[in-house]
Amino acid sequence: MKSLAALGCAFALLAAATTAAQARPETTAPTIRYLDSVILSDTGVKLHSTRVRTATGSVLVVVFKIRNSSKTARRFEIGSYQSPFVPAGKSRNYSVGFSGAEKLPYRSVARTGKKFSGTFTVI
Repeated sequence: MKSLAALGCAFALLAAATTAAQARPETTAPTIRYLDSVILSDTGVKLHSTRVRTATGSVLVVVFKIRNSSKTARRFEIGSYQSPFVPAGKSRNYSVGFSGAEKLPYRSVARTGKKFSGTFTVI
C-alpha cells in the first residue's frame, strides 16, 4: 500500500514539474520601439518617416503619434490596421508591430470626404 501511495506521489510530482516547465514563457525576439509623428489635415497626411529599419529576428513596434489638424475627425490606417477616429484638433498614439520587411499603404480617412494616402516601408 505504501509503495502504491509513493508511486502516486511521484507521478503527481512529475506531472507538476512537466506542467511548470510548459508554463514558462518562450524566449521572444527582441523588440525595437520607434516613434513616428503623423499629421492629418484637410489637404493630406504627412509622416515624419516613411521608411524605418528593423534588425533581423526582431519585432519592430512603431508608435504613431497622430495629430489631427483638420476640421473633422479623421483616422489613420496602415495596412489592415485602423486607429480610432481622432477628433479635430486632438492627438492620439497608435502602435503597430512589424516582424519583417514590408511595404504598406497608409491613409488618412474622414467619416465623409477625401482620403489621402502614401506608402510606409519597413526595411
